[in-house]
Amino acid sequence: MSTTKSVADPFSEVLRQETLDAHRAAERAPFVGALMGGQLGGEAYVDFLAQLYRVYTALEECAEIVAEDPIAGDFLDARLLRVSAIEADMEALVGHRWRAVLPSAVASTTAYVERIWTAPQEWPSAFVAHHYVRYMGDLSGGQIIARMLATNYGFGPDKLSMYHFADVKGPVVKATYRDRLDRAPWSEDERQRMVEESIFAYEFNARIFDDLGARYL
Repeated sequence: MSTTKSVADPFSEVLRQETLDAHRAAERAPFVGALMGGQLGGEAYVDFLAQLYRVYTALEECAEIVAEDPIAGDFLDARLLRVSAIEADMEALVGHRWRAVLPSAVASTTAYVERIWTAPQEWPSAFVAHHYVRYMGDLSGGQIIARMLATNYGFGPDKLSMYHFADVKGPVVKATYRDRLDRAPWSEDERQRMVEESIFAYEFNARIFDDLGARYL
């Protein structure tokens, strides 16, 4: 795989194109189609959120460690943090004792969390790949997911905080993020590494969906 498309291609576009197959594979997982289509119960959505809760907890704790890195730290934005939003959703969906009945982590979630923690230890910019896949996804396809959940399950805003970004204009934030990707002083080898780590992130998400599919389909 090569990130060389055209000398005029900004890296953000190269990254999007080079990861497109992995991105689409995750989106097309049978569990995703069934959940978004209203074919599963609320229990499956709670389990999905439970997996995301672990992923975002790892991301946001790891963010504190890479914050001082001159490259990775530039991508951090407190407005994007999701842990507290997921906690609010879990309380609305399950009740105040939700932590006591939190569904167990599937194997792929555990592996994904480990990757989030270990990859930046070798190369801090690896964190950006996972940050990019999750948070930019929330601002894009995540908004479609929220509308489908509201339509097919009748969830109100109190159960969809995960997808609500207060004081955030999605197009503006995404444009700023793309600009940071384009300006980051990565070498060509490091850009290729970013592509590969982002593909890993999409693949981990796809495996989580497969594991959840084994539970509910």
